[in-house]
Formats: sequence, structure tokens, C-alpha cells
Amino acid sequence: MKQEDFLVKEMDRDDVDLAVHFRQLLFEEIGSEEEEMIEYATEEVRRRYIEEYKKGRIRHFVAYNKQGEAIGITGALLKSDFPYYLFTPGYYGWIIDVYTKPEYRGNQIATTLLQYTHNWLVSVGAYESKLIAVGKKPKELYEKLGYRSTWEMSLNLNKGHKTYNEIIDENSSEKWPD
Repeated sequence: MKQEDFLVKEMDRDDVDLAVHFRQLLFEEIGSEEEEMIEYATEEVRRRYIEEYKKGRIRHFVAYNKQGEAIGITGALLKSDFPYYLFTPGYYGWIIDVYTKPEYRGNQIATTLLQYTHNWLVSVGAYESKLIAVGKKPKELYEKLGYRSTWEMSLNLNKGHKTYNEIIDENSSEKWPD
């Protein structure tokens, strides 16, 4: 599949359910044992996405095949947490919802969608883009695009519950080609 075989469109807040659907597919494929978290998160993600679209702090880009079926998505959220709000521009881009349907992987869809996402982040003045890479193949994709591993570390403070990072580590695999 060549880039001319799929069409990229910018999503708006009326399409939030499509982004939530792709996020569900992503979590299902990762295989989280935290089913209650996923069920709760679906409505919470939908609510927050709508809120962020109203504020102009989120964008998604969707790839469609020639039949008009959504086959891939990427998104970015502007985050202004500590210490980033202390420095210019006061926020960074957080990459979210990177997912290509399995039968379309290997066709540069995620790479193309990430280019659109990066362009949006640049257009709103972001200096940095960050993300969590789950598995070897995604990490290779992001490194190919110029991402680098950073110093961030995680500590589980409640051994009775898994942290998000522990869930990701347990379920990461090599099954995520671009």
C-alpha cells in the first residue's frame, strides 16, 4: 500500500468516538489484565477528549482506505505539567492513540500519521514530543523518527496493585510493526 492508497484526515471533536474506539483496540491488543480500568477509562477518555478538543489542546489524524474505512490513527495532547510549565513554551506534545489495524501494518501508515501529528505540534509551538513505546517494534519506529530514550524511571509504591508502567512492561511484545 502506497501513501496514495490511503487518505489522511484531521479529526475534530465530533469524531471523538472513533478515537476512543481505536484506543480500545490498542488496549485490547496490549492485553491488559486491568479490565475494570479499561471499562472505566473508556468513558473518562471520551469525556476528557471532548474537553481537550474544546480547548484546542488535542488533535488526531486518521488514515482511511479507498473504501472509506478508518485503518489507523495517531494523536497528540498538549501537556503542561511540572516542570514544563516553568519553561518556554510551557507545554510539550504527548503522543497518544498510535494504532494501525493489523492487516494494514507495514505500509508506513503510522509513520505518515505521526508526521501529520508532529507538524501540528510544531504549528502550535511545541518544542518537544514525548510518548510511551510498548514493545520492540514501536520503539524501533519511534527511534527511526528521531525519538530517544530519556531518564524517566518508575517506582511502584503499592505492591498490591500494578502500575501503568508494569502493565506495559508485562504486555509489551514484538507484534507492533509499522
